[in-house]
Amino acid sequence: MAKIEEYLDELEEILDKGRGNAFSGKVSIDADAFKTVIEDMRLDIPQEIKEAKMIASERREIINRANNEANGILDDAREKGRDLLSAAEKRSADMNDQADRTSRDTEEQAKETARQILDEARAQADDMIARETVVKDAQAKADELKAEGEKFLEDAKATAESTTAEATAKAASIVKDAEDKAAEVTEEANRKAERTIQDAEYLAQSRMEEATKWAKELKYNVGTYVNDLVNEAEYRVSKSLNEVHALQANIRKANIGGKQNQQK
Repeated sequence: MAKIEEYLDELEEILDKGRGNAFSGKVSIDADAFKTVIEDMRLDIPQEIKEAKMIASERREIINRANNEANGILDDAREKGRDLLSAAEKRSADMNDQADRTSRDTEEQAKETARQILDEARAQADDMIARETVVKDAQAKADELKAEGEKFLEDAKATAESTTAEATAKAASIVKDAEDKAAEVTEEANRKAERTIQDAEYLAQSRMEEATKWAKELKYNVGTYVNDLVNEAEYRVSKSLNEVHALQANIRKANIGGKQNQQK
């Protein structure tokens, strides 16, 4: 913009240096110098157009960069979701394995305890049978110990089944929480990507509108300024011409007056 103003100053200086013709009412100026300034202006004004094109290219670059950033955010969200699901599935499998091991250990322990009780009962029964006086008591004691062993085994199986069911429920809950968390991460990433693209488009559009407005104002101001200079030059020439005409009239009057004095 500053360079354009320099060109306008040069045009004004050329017009000011022009010589007026009192008889034709026109101004004689240095046409070569005037054309040189005009050519320089024609060479520089396309530079402003280039800058506008650069702004448009920058707009496209901003939008592309925003799209790439949005895609990166979505990829990260998907990767985090997959990691969460994998971790939840692994934890669920570990809990199921632990529950199975616990169930098997409990069942084996119950069987071992039952065998020990039965062995003890048989030993006591054998000892009581050896004593004829306590055969009935031995048989009753054996039946009681056997019932206790069977009850203990049933309780152990129930405990193992309850542990397995609880572990399965916890694993399902963990997987559900991981899926919900992955969905939230993906949704947040989509919102951030949309905001990034919208902000980039708004910034690029604003810069494009400013460049277009500035180019129009520059074109209008240059045309208006040149017209004003031409009008000013024509006014000055007309004024000078009027002054010359008045001077010529005064000279004629003075000549006429001098001749009349000489005749007298």
